[in-house]
Amino acid sequence: MIRLVLSALVLLAAAPAGARPLVVAAHVHTVWSGGAHTPEEIGRLAAERGVDAVLLADHDLVRATWGLPPFEHLLAWRVDRPSVLARGPAAYLAEVAAAARATGVLLVPGAEVSAHARWEGLPGDLVLRGWRRHLLLYGLADPEAWEDLPVSGNTGRVRWDRLPWGPLAGAGLGLLVALGLWASARRPGERRWAAGLAAVNLLGLGHLVLAPAFPWPVQGPAAGRAGWAPYQAVIDHGRAHGALVVWAHPDAAPADERVGEGFAAATLRDEPYPEALVATRGAHGFEALVAGPSPSAAAGGPWDVAAARSAAAGEAPPWGFAGQDLHRDGRAGWLGEIVLLVDAAEASWPALRDALAAGRFTVARREPDREVHVAWFSPAPDGASVRVRIEGTPGLEAALTLVAAGRPVARARVRVPDRVTLPLPPATAPRPVRLRLEGPGALRALTNPVLVPAAPPKRS
Repeated sequence: MIRLVLSALVLLAAAPAGARPLVVAAHVHTVWSGGAHTPEEIGRLAAERGVDAVLLADHDLVRATWGLPPFEHLLAWRVDRPSVLARGPAAYLAEVAAAARATGVLLVPGAEVSAHARWEGLPGDLVLRGWRRHLLLYGLADPEAWEDLPVSGNTGRVRWDRLPWGPLAGAGLGLLVALGLWASARRPGERRWAAGLAAVNLLGLGHLVLAPAFPWPVQGPAAGRAGWAPYQAVIDHGRAHGALVVWAHPDAAPADERVGEGFAAATLRDEPYPEALVATRGAHGFEALVAGPSPSAAAGGPWDVAAARSAAAGEAPPWGFAGQDLHRDGRAGWLGEIVLLVDAAEASWPALRDALAAGRFTVARREPDREVHVAWFSPAPDGASVRVRIEGTPGLEAALTLVAAGRPVARARVRVPDRVTLPLPPATAPRPVRLRLEGPGALRALTNPVLVPAAPPKRS
């Protein structure tokens, strides 16, 4: 069974495209979450630049609350910024759909999700960690799926199954008993005792309704050490609702943002999280090609570790996506600079999603007047070599590296357009193999891993 699954992965990932691949820009923000452009403006920019589809990634909820226990929702300090849930997911989805119709470009709604964060320190010197540890949920098209996202600070819809029915019933019954005792009391002391009992139960009801329970959030305020469980819950939620789930910028550079003053001052801390690839399961991939460095995609890094684990389990590896994290089109970053080249049957979300979920794409970083990418590669049937086709701006030279089982095993200089065959060393077990292409300037490209069958040493 495992061998059949692995063979299917090779065919899916290595099949040559029969037509021009779809050019897809990913991780693009709109005015709904701090971006500079409306969805329609994004669509028109894409149409002008030959981008077939845009995967939007607007923040679901940018909110973190620190409260004084046990009244976290009454006496609280909050960071709250523009987001889809703050304005309404139904309106967001409708605007994206209208923009796609108006521009003729496939615009896929998506959420950039911060599943969990935790506070450290004391008032005046608070630090929020995990604030920008994000997952991308592309194709989340149901407003209720947005409202039910299991993330910090999301109150979601009022769901009756989330109410603390047991404590509410107990406190309510206690209040009724106390009122009955007060009404039947004949002495002042008995009335005072009944009034005290009523006050205690009323305070209990108030705490349940107005403090940590109301309005019964999907997940509580940012606090505690929950590990990777909240992120796994978001991955599972996204997949259950048909979304493509991708880890965003796991190699983000460490940075601190200071907000507030005096007693209300706090630090929002950014830290890389490459371990996410091996600490969770079920995500379709991660952003392997971004504007900055990506150590996770280096030979022997977390990507190769996760791919080897997936191969051993007979599962698809995490795919390497491209991501711009684009908020404004301009000199610092332009729509279409970092793209996915996808072997999809048509420019529709079902076809695009199927191709992305199967790893039928490569990624490339381009410049306005030149580009280079891996158009196709395929292992030989005996597992002893890999055939590669390079395309792009004619005459460009680039360095091609073959990575097998986490190690660089072959290199070549190529000149666009070019076809090369790279040798693979013998191996006694199937191993994941991928390519890295580095051109002049900012030009770069990556392929997804394919599983190459074992190639034992030949007998002399």
